Amino acid sequence: MEKEIYFEKHILIVDDSSIVRQLISTVLSQAGFKNIYQVNNGKAAIDLFTEKHIDLVLLDYNMPEMNGEEVLHHLKRLFPDVIVIMLSDQTDRNIVISLMRNADDYIVKAEVDKVKDEMLHVFNRCFAYHDLKTKNKDLMNKLSQRNKKLEEEIKMARKLQKEIFPDKIEKSDTFSIYVLSRQSEIIGGDFFSVIRLDPDFIGIFIGDICGHGIQAALLSFTLANAFKTAMNLKERISAQKTVKTLNSMLVRQFPGGSFAAGSYLVLNEKTASITFSGAFETPLLHYRTTGKVDRLINGNIVFMGLVDNDMVNIEESRIELQKGEKIIAFTDGLVEVQNQDNRRLGVEKIEKLLVKNRQLPVNVLCEGLYKEAAGFSNNIILDDVTIIGIERK
Repeated sequence: MEKEIYFEKHILIVDDSSIVRQLISTVLSQAGFKNIYQVNNGKAAIDLFTEKHIDLVLLDYNMPEMNGEEVLHHLKRLFPDVIVIMLSDQTDRNIVISLMRNADDYIVKAEVDKVKDEMLHVFNRCFAYHDLKTKNKDLMNKLSQRNKKLEEEIKMARKLQKEIFPDKIEKSDTFSIYVLSRQSEIIGGDFFSVIRLDPDFIGIFIGDICGHGIQAALLSFTLANAFKTAMNLKERISAQKTVKTLNSMLVRQFPGGSFAAGSYLVLNEKTASITFSGAFETPLLHYRTTGKVDRLINGNIVFMGLVDNDMVNIEESRIELQKGEKIIAFTDGLVEVQNQDNRRLGVEKIEKLLVKNRQLPVNVLCEGLYKEAAGFSNNIILDDVTIIGIERK
């Protein structure tokens, strides 16, 4: 598509500042865009979609009543093809980056002269990427007509994907370690590894590629190879340094727009302690002997492979497990299963099940969590599910 055609697109500016709206509108008009709308709040933006066809939304994050995150999720749920570019002040930058799983891009608001060129560049990039996605969608529709061949390719991809998983789970005298891994029919991008780092340390990684299908399977190979490289380095016993290494490699190796969630845990068998770091889309759950469940997170990195280390805060945390205490790590396929009312299972339900079944050995507990998800969704699980349980003996 020629760039001139982009000027016919319908653009919506959502910002509670009339000055910002007018400045952006002026920039776009001068650039050649013809169909520009403005609203000052999220509700008005959603209402406008019932009256107008909107191709692209410039959405401010920090607004009263409905903030940009709420509007973003609402629009993407009802209008999945609309392009949404988040606007943020410098102070909101890290928050906006964390929304990039659903948003198409973001722009940090600055002086108009400074942001003008960036805005037009982002527009062209998003429109071009949207056109590419549309073409890819059309191509996939054509390919879907070749069901037999496609099923064979998926079957092969699933078989190859299994080969990146470890053949065995390392044994420990201090911890009980159990891994449950279930692949979906449409292929997700889960990856895990449990390896002996040295006589006293065990490394555990659990990761999930964003997306599904053969592309996710291929990217899981990239993630597995990056992890293998990191495990050949001396710093592999440092959870923080390992995650930094992984993130840096994936930023270079992943194609644009691709990323992964992941957690890396290092188990110290001498001290019964665990250090952990990662890009947490779902938290680690720590069941304490007091009966309380803590959500373990650290830093502000949400995905690996999206932005380089100098733009995120990658931290490392350490906990000591008492006898009987458990750590449960899982990919989002567990908590995002939906029932017939389109309600998700959610993390809170997993926490309640963990407390309710706290006396069960960790292997039975993990199997029970998956069974709960299957029952909740009537056995319609559309994503890979990986659950790793760790219990202090």
